[in-house]
Amino acid sequence: MARLGPKSLALAVEWFLTTYRAPVTALAIETAVAAFLGAKASHVRPLALRDYRRTLTALQSAFPGREVHTITTADIQSFLANRGVGKKRLNNLRGDLNAFFVFCQAAPREWTHENPVKPIEKYRIARGIPQVISADTAARLMSFVETYAGGPRSKQPAGFLVPYFALCLFAGLRPSVPDGEACKLGNLPDPMQFIDQAMGIIRITPDVATRIHGDPLCPHLVSAANLLLEPAWPRGFSLN
Repeated sequence: MARLGPKSLALAVEWFLTTYRAPVTALAIETAVAAFLGAKASHVRPLALRDYRRTLTALQSAFPGREVHTITTADIQSFLANRGVGKKRLNNLRGDLNAFFVFCQAAPREWTHENPVKPIEKYRIARGIPQVISADTAARLMSFVETYAGGPRSKQPAGFLVPYFALCLFAGLRPSVPDGEACKLGNLPDPMQFIDQAMGIIRITPDVATRIHGDPLCPHLVSAANLLLEPAWPRGFSLN
């Protein structure tokens, strides 16, 4: 009764009867999570699916057996507060949870009428200025990779990473593995179709990046792309 404060019990009951809407189907969170992951499996990248699974596994552990419509904004706030991570990661977790509850809320499922994540604001994170390496640093880096042959167990020839570093450093292909453009291009069934030697362009399609672009490259970089993407290029290469 103390939670009512100055308000009467009759007023609280009246508000509940006026505003409460039962879900079309009351569903346990475990069942809803399985349905969500199944629906997303063929539509999102493997890393995104992995993140969804990790976040929602933690949510299930925090609220075992709960029906989706009973989870409140306060529950989500408490869940996020107990993650012990920074603001950027909290924003990512919020995004995962929001996608899940939007899925649960949508017809014909309607496992909840409210999205408890929606009122929670995202953190505004200032973006720093990218560090631009000097021409001297770039020259020393390329000199090093020209003689680099890999770790002790490597069977690669010296300089085998030159095309990769040339494209990532000078052509702007993102280098991360496995989500970078260079790695994605190399793992496509026919990567050579994306190199237009006549125009001196490497075409980056939605299969590889979130936008389509084709930036003109100098002939040396087109040659590097040919080396990088030819079938003999080792898949899943490592810098170790």
